[in-house]
Amino acid sequence: MGSEDGDISDYNNSHRAFLQVFLARSVMTFEEAQPILANILSVHDRPTHINDVDLPLFRSYIHTINAALSRLDYEIRHTIHQTDNSRRAVYALVNTTSDPQTQLATSLSADEVAFVKRVLDAMFDTHGGGHAGGREVFAVKEMEAIQLAKVPRGSNAARDSGVGMSNDGRNGETQQLPIVVGGSAAPITMQRAQEVLDQMVESGFFERSDAGYYSLGTRGLMELRAWLQETYDEPAQEGDTPEEVERGKRIRFCEACRDVATVGQRCANQECGFRLHDFCVQKFFHGRREKKCPKCNTEWTDKSFVGERAARGYAESRRRSGAGGRRSNATSRRTTNVGDEDSE
Repeated sequence: MGSEDGDISDYNNSHRAFLQVFLARSVMTFEEAQPILANILSVHDRPTHINDVDLPLFRSYIHTINAALSRLDYEIRHTIHQTDNSRRAVYALVNTTSDPQTQLATSLSADEVAFVKRVLDAMFDTHGGGHAGGREVFAVKEMEAIQLAKVPRGSNAARDSGVGMSNDGRNGETQQLPIVVGGSAAPITMQRAQEVLDQMVESGFFERSDAGYYSLGTRGLMELRAWLQETYDEPAQEGDTPEEVERGKRIRFCEACRDVATVGQRCANQECGFRLHDFCVQKFFHGRREKKCPKCNTEWTDKSFVGERAARGYAESRRRSGAGGRRSNATSRRTTNVGDEDSE
C-alpha cells in the first residue's frame, strides 16, 4: 500500500498528524506506529486496517516527512537499541545539528543543562576508557550522577560553562556554544538533580539500568552522535601515528552495523579499537574459520566488555583479589604466630 519513495509534494495533513506523534513521543517502533498511522489514514482518507500499514508505507511517510523537514535541520532517524536482541528498529525525531544546549534549553535552566553536561563528561571522559587498558563503561552510578549537582572544585570553568568553546570542542571558533555562556555554572540541589535525571530518562535521552547505572539512551545517541565525536574524541595532530589517533578515540562504532557502541564487546587487545554489539557478534563471526579480531588477529574471548558489564567485571575482580589478599594476610599471620610459639 504505497511505495517507499517519499517526496515533499506528497506532504499533506496525514503527514502533519504523524509528525505530531513523533513530537509527542521520544522513540517509536514500527509496531507501535502501525495502529497510530492506521487511525490517521482512517480519518484522512478511508478506513484503514492496522495490517494495511506495512513497512513500505511506513517508510514512505518517514521519507516524505524528512523531505519536508530537511530545511529545518530536523530528521526522523532510526537505529537499533543496543541491548535488544530482536533487532527491532526504533525511530525518533532528532535535531541534526544538536548539542546539549540547543536540545535541552527549552526544558531546563542553564545550570541544569550544565549539570547534564557534567554527567555526560562522567560517562565519556571519566568512564570512557580514555587510556590504554581503561574500562569503557560509558555509564555512571546513580549516586555519582547526583553528586555532580555540585560543580567540582577546581573544574575547568570553560568546560563547565562553555565559555570560549565551540560546539566541536575547539577553542577560538565563533560557533554555537554547547553549554552556558557567561561564566561558570552554578550548582543545583541534589533533589533537583534527581528530577533532571528522571526527566532525561523519560525523554529517552538517558537510560537507567536495574543496577542503578545511567547511560546515554537510544534517542540521545541518535541526536548527539556527531557532537559526541567532536567533543570527546581527541583531534588528530599532524605527525600522529595511526596508533596515537586510535588511542584518542572515545566514541567507538560497531564494526558490523556501524552504530555507536557504548554496550557490547571489545577486542581483548587493549590497544585495539575493534568493537561489536552483542547481537552483532554471532552474525559477524558466522562462517569464519577462526574467531579472531580481524583488525589485530587477537583471539576473540567474548569476555572483554563495553558498558555496564565492564564495571561489574572490574568490581568482581577487585573483590576476588581482595579476598585473596585477605586470605594471604591471614595465612601470613598464622605462620607468624606459629613461628612465635616455636620460639617461646
